[in-house]
Amino acid sequence: MAGLSNVNGLHPAACFASSSQAASESPAAAASNGESWDRVKDILSSLIKHKTRADGKNWRDAHENMPVYLKRLGIEESVQKLNVIHVAGTKGKGSTCAMVESMLRASGYSTGLFTSPHLCDVRERVRINGQMVSKAVFADAFWQCYNTLQAAATDEVGMPGYFRFLTLLSLRIFVDAQPDVVILEVGIGGRIDATNILRAPAVTGITSLGFDHMELLGHTLDLIAAEKAGIMRQGVPCFTVQQPADAMGSLEACAASVGAPLQLAPSLSNFQPAAAGQPISVGLAGEHQLLNASLAVALVRSWEQQAATKQQQQQQQQELGGGAAGAERRLQQLQQGLLPQEHCQGLARAAWPGRSQVVPDPKFQQQGSSSSKLTFFLDGAHTPESMITCGTWFAQVASAAAANNQQQQQQQVVRVLVFNCMKERDPAVLLPHLHSELQQHESAVHLALFVPPDSQYAFLPSSSTQQLVAEAHQDLSWQQQLRGVWQQCQEAAAASSEQQLAEGRGLLPPLPEVSGLGQQAVSAGSAVLPSVGTALDWLASAAAARPELQLQVLVTGSLYLVGDCLVGLQQQPQ
Repeated sequence: MAGLSNVNGLHPAACFASSSQAASESPAAAASNGESWDRVKDILSSLIKHKTRADGKNWRDAHENMPVYLKRLGIEESVQKLNVIHVAGTKGKGSTCAMVESMLRASGYSTGLFTSPHLCDVRERVRINGQMVSKAVFADAFWQCYNTLQAAATDEVGMPGYFRFLTLLSLRIFVDAQPDVVILEVGIGGRIDATNILRAPAVTGITSLGFDHMELLGHTLDLIAAEKAGIMRQGVPCFTVQQPADAMGSLEACAASVGAPLQLAPSLSNFQPAAAGQPISVGLAGEHQLLNASLAVALVRSWEQQAATKQQQQQQQQELGGGAAGAERRLQQLQQGLLPQEHCQGLARAAWPGRSQVVPDPKFQQQGSSSSKLTFFLDGAHTPESMITCGTWFAQVASAAAANNQQQQQQQVVRVLVFNCMKERDPAVLLPHLHSELQQHESAVHLALFVPPDSQYAFLPSSSTQQLVAEAHQDLSWQQQLRGVWQQCQEAAAASSEQQLAEGRGLLPPLPEVSGLGQQAVSAGSAVLPSVGTALDWLASAAAARPELQLQVLVTGSLYLVGDCLVGLQQQPQ
């Protein structure tokens, strides 16, 4: 098997063939007050103008500049010494990374975790030992990177774009912190992603594959799989899960070309808990998380095998954290089909906000119960497959919650959808899948609200960008397009189910009047609202005005929308 000649990975075809003011500010000043923190976010937002997602050539060229940036920052070799688990995929890679980190931390290792995107706070992307870094640590790394890269920028290699800058910033933090293990989640694709700069990660993983970012990755699953496989390295084990035949064939061809041992992760059902009486449970909701958990266990096992071997060879017991002491026991238990207690704890404690997350509104909490008259079900989803998964999850958990509430007191269940997606997505592909899945599980929504997020990809919210938010929300044409697609789905639905939904809508109060759209009728089954705050206020007023209702709100589509809802509900990730 031939190895990679550079860290950029093979091109897919090969697989088939076998501002100056800112620079003067100090880190201390940036960390000392809210105004300076806003300055950090404003400059980060300015880097988005360098984004190259929509242009494949520019994207590739920008990736080829990553070694230049690392050298300018003086960390090119330090980064290569990090002990890294690298994860790509279409669906579930963030969840898998969260479970990997949680299991390793429960085993006593110090951890670094880089994920994207964030929901509410950009610092969510960079975590040390499960906690997002402080504003002081983030700001210090920001100014180190920004000032250095700004001073060294040339016409040929200027400033990196937003995601690449955040990748560099996170690597700067990890080099300084020196955790036992770093878990890196790929942003887009793999082969020319900003994170794909490691000559030899410890182990790589590829989660479930599907259609996403096709303008960059290709329009067939085999091409998409080949791009994801770009994180493979010669001699570095790679684990994946069951994939469609064409995707798996592409992964296997790429692994053979690179010389990377490719293995299927054993099913979580193959293991029994090592500690008697301790069940194996996954803290992340949804049946699909069992597949992600299987991959996470395989990645943790492979990493710890290598870490233990390296430790024995070097005979330096102090090199790794407290987790090293139990490594041999855990590896023996896994060999015997037993899931170590630390792994069980890590899986159970794993959290990944905004994905299959249930948030009861405490203002409408029922006395002596954990349930609420107003409950939000949040799940960021932006592919056809994830729309189906979201619909299935919502139907299961919402129906269970409704049954539990109705046992306590008779209430009429009314389901509301709050949705938005970015303009690069095709709602004519996404929304029919969600509508059909909800119908199939008898969990169709009575009302669909299409709402722009308060956060935008073009900037990070700060005190100086509030006017930009207000101006962005004056144009609701995209949300009206989304509503039009949903109305087509409604028209195609069975008349019998539509009649039942109409009865539920009759229990809802009038919608607020929207400038430019006038008074929209609840009876239409869908509406456009101008902001997340407007939607949350109306839902709260509906719950207060109709004590006989149990409102279940599915928030899905854009993670920016999900994050803004969490902010509005005061449930920001910590």
